Amino acid sequence: MFLRPGRPSSVPRKPIRTTSLLAVIVALISALLSATVATALRAEPETLATGDAVVIAGGVAPMPDGRIGWRVVENDAQPRDDAPFAARSLGFALADEGKVLVTYEGSGARTLLDPGEATYVLQGARQQRASTTDRPVSYTMLELVVAADIENDETIGDGELIFAGDDFRAPDGNRDLNLVRDVLAEGESAEIAASDAPILLYATAGEIDVIGDDDDAILDAGEAVVLDGPIEIEATEDDSAFVAAVIGDEIPGSAREPEQPVDLDDETGAFAVTTHACPEGMTIEILDQDECQQPDESLVAWTLESDEFDTPGTPGIPDP
Repeated sequence: MFLRPGRPSSVPRKPIRTTSLLAVIVALISALLSATVATALRAEPETLATGDAVVIAGGVAPMPDGRIGWRVVENDAQPRDDAPFAARSLGFALADEGKVLVTYEGSGARTLLDPGEATYVLQGARQQRASTTDRPVSYTMLELVVAADIENDETIGDGELIFAGDDFRAPDGNRDLNLVRDVLAEGESAEIAASDAPILLYATAGEIDVIGDDDDAILDAGEAVVLDGPIEIEATEDDSAFVAAVIGDEIPGSAREPEQPVDLDDETGAFAVTTHACPEGMTIEILDQDECQQPDESLVAWTLESDEFDTPGTPGIPDP
């Protein structure tokens, strides 16, 4: 912002009374305090990427000990009657050419991916990935695996390995994993912030020029690279698109406050128990409520017994 010097006033000055001066000072202090508070409230937290880039999938996962690496695998989602359930690797499933219906075995929880959409996948989760038509559609898996599995055919399965990154030391603890996506016009750029581990860049359309902290690359659609951040991405043609898989901050374990004892009186009461179906392998430490769904029927049968009850308590059926 540029400020122009104001013109001197030609109006004769009048003496300011003490009470008026005090009122002006108080008003100025109040205004400054209000502006400071408003600025603090408007301050935005640090983001993963600049520009129009958005996080399209994410979750929290424990990092294995030792060395790990990124890989990109292409696969076909078969029609639903032919699509198998299988144990999946940690990472993201990204729809490419058509809709992909992801179904969790056991819980039956489902996620429908349109082209350009993705879902976070827990290590070992058993999923079916199916086409919504009578024809197969391709999709891409961006996976974070232990070093020994980066090029392991047994863990790749029926897919085709199109990129295998170098292995690196796994960061400690439970980590926030995010998949960032952006579509750029020619000459437009975006930046991915640095993290504690190398970042996977995968071009999904057009061509992008990628500049990392200590290396750079030019990627056509279907190509990938792993670089240390921060990373600058510039499109060399219109409608260029990319996704970036980022290992983010360490997330502390679930720390719950101890429950306080409740004083009971002689009055009767009621309580509710709600069950949710979560993907296989999810624990309370890495709980992601967005991945859990409430089933139509209770998943467990239970009774409540106590010395204070004449008979065991049984569940009532609450209104939906």
